[in-house]
Amino acid sequence: MKPGLRLQLLCLLGVLLSLAFAPLYFTATTFTEVSLERAARRELAATERAQQAEAQLATLRPLASPGARPAAAASRPAPTARRLGQRESQALGRLLGLYMLLVGIALLLAIYYALTRLLVRPLDQLAAAARRVAGGQRGMVVPVLPAAELTSLGHSLHVMTTRLLDEEGSLRNKVEELRRTTEELKHAQEQLVRSERLASVGRLAAGLAHEIGNPIAALLGFEELLLTTPLSPEEQRDFLSRMQRETERISRILRNLLDFARPTQPLSLIGAEEPGNINAALEETFALVRPQKRARGITLVNELPAQLPSVVLGREALVQLLLNLTLNAVDALAERADGELRVTATIEPQRVRLLVSDNGPGVSPLVRERLFEPFATTKDVGEGTGLGLAVCRGLVEGAGGSIQLEQSESEPGARFVVLLPSVELRA
Repeated sequence: MKPGLRLQLLCLLGVLLSLAFAPLYFTATTFTEVSLERAARRELAATERAQQAEAQLATLRPLASPGARPAAAASRPAPTARRLGQRESQALGRLLGLYMLLVGIALLLAIYYALTRLLVRPLDQLAAAARRVAGGQRGMVVPVLPAAELTSLGHSLHVMTTRLLDEEGSLRNKVEELRRTTEELKHAQEQLVRSERLASVGRLAAGLAHEIGNPIAALLGFEELLLTTPLSPEEQRDFLSRMQRETERISRILRNLLDFARPTQPLSLIGAEEPGNINAALEETFALVRPQKRARGITLVNELPAQLPSVVLGREALVQLLLNLTLNAVDALAERADGELRVTATIEPQRVRLLVSDNGPGVSPLVRERLFEPFATTKDVGEGTGLGLAVCRGLVEGAGGSIQLEQSESEPGARFVVLLPSVELRA
């Protein structure tokens, strides 16, 4: 844990005071010792001169009494003066050191108080105000600060916080607007898918009218024979068996149509649907297309491998995708006597490559660039909505795949390549 600002500054000031007072203390004590040493030397020199003067006077006057020599000896105070000067120097050094220590402590306490009042406490108040804003307070309340620089800092923080809060509010509004736009786009895409689904149902129903009309006419004929003609039990059983087969045929056709026309889950839940089986979806699609009058004479070839992995796109979306591509191909092959629609697939790493191709005239260059855009169609008015391939693209790309047209000038027909992620990629 890092030390606080006050402790760091006090340590730094303590070091600076030590560096400042130590030479001063050494200089003061040294100067005092030198001064006292010089005073002692001057005193010693004066004493020696006095002794020399006494010696000269002694040679000039008669012999003194025996007790005069000790007095001359006692008049030499040099050693005592030197020791006294040393004691005074030590006492002065201790006094100076104590004075410097007290001054240093007083300076540190004053600086500590000044730092606390003028710097650390205002910074703590600014930090507390910033934390309150971070905790959800709308707006920063800047406390009264003692210094102009800190006041400027608090004003800058207030302006920055206000601007950030304004930008946050603007960002929230944009996010909410984006969410609403996304919901509207999802709703519009679901409506688009539903519209194309209903259009496909209408096209299938129109094509099935003749196919269902024939069995109904046969049923009416058998009923009239049963009601008006005496028949043997074997003939009656035969007629009833034929009527049952025709009725089951009509029921199967209508059931397939109703299964496809049944309302599906929202488009936003397609990714959460159970993984789709391409083989089963293609069989269901061919069952819907084969009874169509316009599909007669067109060969529907299923060349899918038997062990295709499941894909992210669900069953209903797979059927709609394959049905749109198949109906487009059937419309393109309507005028060919040897029309052929071929569906193949290959397994690639973490995806399945699905190829739907036909030997028809291909896609016109006029609409090739905008083929997957809504309402792009080459059919006559009333024969198509121009939404089929746009819906296919939305379904495939919504599942993380891609769809594109591959058409060569040297080869007839159109080739639609669909790449669908397998369930292993989503897992």
